[in-house]
Amino acid sequence: MKKLTYFSYALLLGLTIACGSKEETNDQKAQEVATTTPKTETAAKPAIHPGKGVYSRVCMVCHQKDGTGIPNMYPPLEKSDWVAGDEERLINIMLNGLDGEITVNGVKYEGNMPPVSYLSDAEIANVLSYVRQSFGNDAPAVTEEAVAKVRAGGN
Repeated sequence: MKKLTYFSYALLLGLTIACGSKEETNDQKAQEVATTTPKTETAAKPAIHPGKGVYSRVCMVCHQKDGTGIPNMYPPLEKSDWVAGDEERLINIMLNGLDGEITVNGVKYEGNMPPVSYLSDAEIANVLSYVRQSFGNDAPAVTEEAVAKVRAGGN
């Protein structure tokens, strides 16, 4: 029984030494990189767009992570004439859904988009702004006030 206990201690001691020396090696490598890498100013990490989370939660399943959509069913948001077009039309689609055939970038799609009117005005504005400024699109942001106006039935 004592042999097993001594063996266990020896094994534990060996692992401790091995792990300790590995940490020292990693620390040494980090120090080496820090001293050999030239110091340059790095650009600040870009902020995550507030609409990206809503897109991931609500839109990504159909329109895909990269905005390419699903052929014959869900149109692309990537470089889309609809996305870059009338913001009121996009707000209405978010609030009321869309059913039937549409043509996006010259291609017909037959799908159904349910309304997402349960989203707040800010969430709709954020996700539409994200889509209009992502996936190769370069359209102005949508404001919360614009969403509120369309939701209220105003033009």
